Amino acid sequence: IGTEIIARAKPDGYTIGMGNFAPLAVNHALFKKLNFDPFTDIVPIALIERGPLVLMVRDDSPYKSVKDIVAAAKAAPGKLSYASGGIGGTHHLSGALFEHSAGVDMIHAPYKSGAAGATDLMSGQVHMMFEQMYSAMPAIKGGRLRALAITSKTRSPLLPELPTMAEQGYPAVEVLNWQGIVGPKGLSSEIVRQLNAACNKALQDADVREKITSQGNEVAGGSPEQFAALIKAEAPRWAKVVRDAKIEPE
Repeated sequence: IGTEIIARAKPDGYTIGMGNFAPLAVNHALFKKLNFDPFTDIVPIALIERGPLVLMVRDDSPYKSVKDIVAAAKAAPGKLSYASGGIGGTHHLSGALFEHSAGVDMIHAPYKSGAAGATDLMSGQVHMMFEQMYSAMPAIKGGRLRALAITSKTRSPLLPELPTMAEQGYPAVEVLNWQGIVGPKGLSSEIVRQLNAACNKALQDADVREKITSQGNEVAGGSPEQFAALIKAEAPRWAKVVRDAKIEPE
């Protein structure tokens, strides 16, 4: 809804907002009809941050690595389950991408929220879950859940011992829930340039950077063109994941 409001706003530079990878690069594949076109009605201004997910299991789970999960899933197709915060969300698509990349068949267990899924993971109702790192950290640090991998290209300073999915043989399972500042179509190039410069300046502030990185996210920044290129590259990638997962558009 927020991104739609931005898309319908007057292009004077006074109404901008934060758009993330779901409305900008995924929803076009999940819904038959959107109230705005994310590729023509939105102007990318500046990418702000990227947030990885972690693949986690119960602390007492017999699975100690991604390799263990894949071996178990291949030995018993359709038996292992992964939780998500709902059909088509980041957790679900990460799990679906993992399934397809590993060539395994697992059960998707959608919940009303990521927190509800994590709760059932801790109680042993499901076997695993991909969760945003900032949401997963308390349970991981508290010893209730064990992280097996992170979906970023490189390891996180917050969990330097945690290997990436690529290190464990699945480079395609690189998932970053990115978000950035966007505006409505019709914004002048001068306004976009000024707003982009302000965003990049803010991202150099030590307090801003600490706030982002303390949650396990990566500071981004860059030009409007780089942000637009990211959206252009991500959209077909996630459309394929949706098709491979046989998710029917609503």
